[in-house]
Amino acid sequence: MPCFANQKSTPRVCPPAGISRWHVSRRRLAAGTASRCRGTSGAWRTPVPLRESSRGAEFPVTQPYADFRPFEQANPRGRFPALLVCDHAVNTVPQELGGLGLDARELERHIGWDPGARAVTLELATLLDAPALLAGYSRLVIDPNRSPQSETSILENSDGTIIPGNIGLDADARHDRITACFRPYHDAIDTTLDGLGPRCAALLCIHTFTPALAGDGIARPWHASILWGGGQAQFAERIRIGLGQVTGLNIGNNEPYAQTPEFGYTAEAHGEVRGLPNLLIEIRQDLLEDEDAPRKWANHLAEVLVAELATV
Repeated sequence: MPCFANQKSTPRVCPPAGISRWHVSRRRLAAGTASRCRGTSGAWRTPVPLRESSRGAEFPVTQPYADFRPFEQANPRGRFPALLVCDHAVNTVPQELGGLGLDARELERHIGWDPGARAVTLELATLLDAPALLAGYSRLVIDPNRSPQSETSILENSDGTIIPGNIGLDADARHDRITACFRPYHDAIDTTLDGLGPRCAALLCIHTFTPALAGDGIARPWHASILWGGGQAQFAERIRIGLGQVTGLNIGNNEPYAQTPEFGYTAEAHGEVRGLPNLLIEIRQDLLEDEDAPRKWANHLAEVLVAELATV
């Protein structure tokens, strides 16, 4: 995967047919950072910092894994007023970790990544001409969408599968994963948002979910879902209603789980603390199995997002 510093910009692609050209209002640009401290309802919000940060002297920068890229950047010069991120884009495990002791088939399951999420993110970045950042490691190495202090950050058991390489990790092993994987990815998000400044009107996290967990076998009826927390109720509801109108499908509201500081770390740590509109977009994985499905879903999302953010 290309590194952050060397990634070249992809050519701008116009929005799909039927989608009006977006623009960023001059009023928004002039408002600067102050405008990003407003919630989606327009009321002033005070960002509440999380208990920990992905930055700081407690995690000195090291890279214990050879030939490893902790994140991928796409379309860094994109002009659409939102940053796309994909936490569970790949199932890559650094060679030094020996596949975490898992059969390759286990890493292909939803426990190792979000199948289809990377393809949707890249298609959407192209359609919108939006910048995107994608994690370059499996969620089983360390979950980029969990606090590194959380017990769910590095799982020993995921949906019925024992993860041998995660059992009994000492502090040094955890430190390696934080500094080599988690911190560079989240620092890249911070750096990108800092660079975009008031031009960025939203942080959009792209995920997919399995139709049913192996642990309970209960079918999940939603075709897609919008997950939100903090002050994002109105923003999320507009996106949810718009996606339902465009697709005619069942779009869930905080299903199959809700965004929280524990289970929606990326949106909380980079969106909520900045007063930046943010949400998670979840698509059911079986709806992305056809070759052209990621592009179709990207088109649906582009239509809704352009309508929502065109005059921000």
